[in-house]
Amino acid sequence: MSAWAAVRTALRTGDPATVAARVTRLDEAGRREVAAELPAALREGRAWLGEPAWTEGMRVAGAGTLGGVAAVVSWLNRRDLEPWTGAAADPALLLHVLAARPLDWQADLAVRLTLRARTVRNRNLPLAVELLRRTGATPPEHDPLVAAWISSPPSAHGLRHDPLLPALLPRIFEAEGVGRALRHERSEPLTAGTWLASLRVLENQRAIDRDLLLDGCLRRFLRGGSATDLRFFTRLHELLEPSHDEVHARARDYLRLLPTAPAGVAGLALRHLRRLRLDRADLAEALDGLLSRPERKLVVEGLRWLDEAVEEFAGLDALAPSLACAFACTSREVQDRAGRLAIAHADRFSPAGAEAIRTALPLLPPSVGEPLAAAFGGQAADADPFTPGILPRVRGPEPFHPRALPPAALARGLETDSGWQGVESWLASFVRQAADDPGALRDAFTRGGRTGRGTWDGWLWEHQWALAMGHEPGARQGRMPHSGEVSAPHYVTLRRFAEIRTAYAEGTLPPYLLATPTVTDGHLYPDVLLTRLEGYERAGVAAMDADLQQALLRLPRLIPPEIVARARALTAAAGRTAAAWLAERPRPRVTIDWSGMPVPRVEAEPTGLELVDLLMTGVTPYPLRDHGERLASWPSVLPSDRDVVAAHCLPYVLNRWSDAGAENATALAVAEGPAGEGTALLLAVLLTEQEGDAVPAMAARGELPSAELGRQLALLVRTRRARLTPALDALETAAVAGAHREVWQVLAGLLPALLPGDGERPQAAHTEALGLAVRVAGWAGARGPLPAVARAAARKGASGFSRTARDLHHLLEGATR
Repeated sequence: MSAWAAVRTALRTGDPATVAARVTRLDEAGRREVAAELPAALREGRAWLGEPAWTEGMRVAGAGTLGGVAAVVSWLNRRDLEPWTGAAADPALLLHVLAARPLDWQADLAVRLTLRARTVRNRNLPLAVELLRRTGATPPEHDPLVAAWISSPPSAHGLRHDPLLPALLPRIFEAEGVGRALRHERSEPLTAGTWLASLRVLENQRAIDRDLLLDGCLRRFLRGGSATDLRFFTRLHELLEPSHDEVHARARDYLRLLPTAPAGVAGLALRHLRRLRLDRADLAEALDGLLSRPERKLVVEGLRWLDEAVEEFAGLDALAPSLACAFACTSREVQDRAGRLAIAHADRFSPAGAEAIRTALPLLPPSVGEPLAAAFGGQAADADPFTPGILPRVRGPEPFHPRALPPAALARGLETDSGWQGVESWLASFVRQAADDPGALRDAFTRGGRTGRGTWDGWLWEHQWALAMGHEPGARQGRMPHSGEVSAPHYVTLRRFAEIRTAYAEGTLPPYLLATPTVTDGHLYPDVLLTRLEGYERAGVAAMDADLQQALLRLPRLIPPEIVARARALTAAAGRTAAAWLAERPRPRVTIDWSGMPVPRVEAEPTGLELVDLLMTGVTPYPLRDHGERLASWPSVLPSDRDVVAAHCLPYVLNRWSDAGAENATALAVAEGPAGEGTALLLAVLLTEQEGDAVPAMAARGELPSAELGRQLALLVRTRRARLTPALDALETAAVAGAHREVWQVLAGLLPALLPGDGERPQAAHTEALGLAVRVAGWAGARGPLPAVARAAARKGASGFSRTARDLHHLLEGATR
């Protein structure tokens, strides 16, 4: 048997390990023979393109036989040798066949493969990383390489002996994508096998230079970036627990972070600087940086520091502009505190310093401005300067026109980042094309090499599930995932793909789909559905189950009587099902069980429709292995059942398994259906992350579940120890934007469940909430006392909590007189 015949036989077994074994036994002449045959084999083997085993076998064959480094690099980067899943394969077999090459050849290959990679998802990067390790070659300065290196969880022992550690560790503080890739690592609890734990162990063992880590973190902070991108580095910095001397040596860097770094980084810098005794110039710089921040908490800390350090200054003129910045803060608590501090030390300001204070008077409400004017001169504002914004006009959905994709575009498949509208266009175009010109469709897939395991429908089954729909568990094994393996809304979409595949294979595809939406929020107009069903009945076409159920779920809640009457004239099974739905659709109810972890529950009368009942009669309480794939598209599956979508979304958002929460909430803002406990808790979770854009959007439509949102936010803070400050900041922003009346209702629902009861001590967050309530109640003209606020106001003492509670109580009582 010739060398090529032996390798070709191995390729057809579908086992890359067999290919590797055959290739490594070849002599030089055999390798040249196989290398010469590979291009033709690629053209002849298009029936297997996309099949992971076959494509990996071809990659192994090329890597082991092609002569030059450039040829191997081109071969391994061929797009037609990409698997359906897009996942990076284990490089072990490639390394095995490449081991016969000279080390300098392998090193050259490693560098070239690295530089060809544009993103960390390049499937050749794991191979490049291993080659760099084995050859000792100097890694090129290339960000995707660093991100690929840190993408594999290390062990402290393995990392210590990693030859790439000296070259790549310093680069993790510079390379883009590292912080985002490691953003989920936690320091509490510190888990073995993570980068945080491994770096901490090696630093303790003095196997890593401590200064490299500290200076690297500070360098990364100073380069800037989002809070998400910097999260890993803030946790690493705090794990290192820098000493007094280490902070003192880097004080200039910490000072530079105070004015502009993300709040978490600035807070970190503040905590460490407070340990030092700064000279007067550095102290003034630190206070100026803090008092000019927009975040209430940081400004309050700056004012507290100023109050403690005021004796360090002979006069306070140098700090007058900084105090004026604090007066510009929208937080009334900050304005009150800054005003009291300025009045307490009024004799420390010269006329020039007093003038700087007077410039802030127009920014302040009378309760703050009048005492300042008495101490410094000038004229206080006559009235609270609040002017509400205009709530955003929420645009209604536009007509949805699915793109008519030609056969060649259908054969190219969906991109991994296709939104739900792209999915609907692909499905609708495929079904139409299969009806209008099935030969052209089959030819396009054959020419494109998209024929799966030798059959076209195999490609549809595997490629569209595993690549376009997000790598579901089980899809790569050639089977439909069970409903318990993926989220219910996503399972509905997968069932539609599976149904189309089966109908195509059996020759029973309808001429068009029922479920294609008519508007861009996912809704399907009922008259359009009836027209489609009537066309089915005339043609004697049976509806597909998943397609019909998805169509029903996309119908609006309010159906005109004439549409119901028209539906009753349908005689086929699908028509009768649609008529029953139009006459009386399910009314699911969403509740949140707070007996332990918050668990959303959906209850409705069973309909006997599998997918409908899956969505409307239960929610998996904990995230599934799909990590909430396509979460932002779920409102298009149930556009009339906003609360149900929120319930399915909550396990992922609560457990931070998905970054699409804000996007999903924005989609819910323009959806339909009740906005109850599920929607309220979803909005509350997002508020704690300062994602409040949906609040004014829903307020503009009169659909914000205000009181319930406040109650769920309080439960979230009390039970899950969620951060309240970001939520209050987001609510204040929404109030200023014009949702002040709705935000007051949120606060009125929040305070009774949040304020401390008997035996509980007030916390800073309670005072913050009361302070915001004072402002918003005034803006909204709130009337009527709240018993919880009255009880808080009756507490003895002169704490900030008690004073603010009395202010709010008197305001609400005074409004009733």
